[in-house]
Amino acid sequence: YKLSKRCLVFIYYLVAKLDSIKHDAFTDFVLSYKQIVAILNFDGKRRISKRKEVFSIMEELNHAPIYREDAEDAVQANRLSSVTYHKSTDEFRLRFDPALRPHLLQLRHHFTEFFYKYILPMEPASIRFYILMKSYHSGKGTIEKIFEVDDLKFRL
Repeated sequence: YKLSKRCLVFIYYLVAKLDSIKHDAFTDFVLSYKQIVAILNFDGKRRISKRKEVFSIMEELNHAPIYREDAEDAVQANRLSSVTYHKSTDEFRLRFDPALRPHLLQLRHHFTEFFYKYILPMEPASIRFYILMKSYHSGKGTIEKIFEVDDLKFRL
């Protein structure tokens, strides 16, 4: 399932912030509406203009659940289990699905690292391609990677 640019940018932002959360304090993200607008409208394009649109982002993020299987378990879960808007403080409380907790906490060690600022001007397909290419780059010189067309289509 392909996410829109605003959803990709938003979920990458949240996942990047996981590194600053202590493992034993894996809790909700609290973001003001102004912070969310700044994250999503980073380049002046209006990707969000109403508070209700934050809920539509959650719907899109959860449109296709994440399925992950390892030797012991198979897990299907939505990315976000809840979004709550507190009118008095103009803040949103977002919660990753608890079933994803063990996988999200391992991201730093098992997945591709990239600078968030580099993906901001890209379109969704370009972001996925950049991350794919970055996953094969060791940081030293250039590499050559050959993909079968069907494999590349599947990965993107």
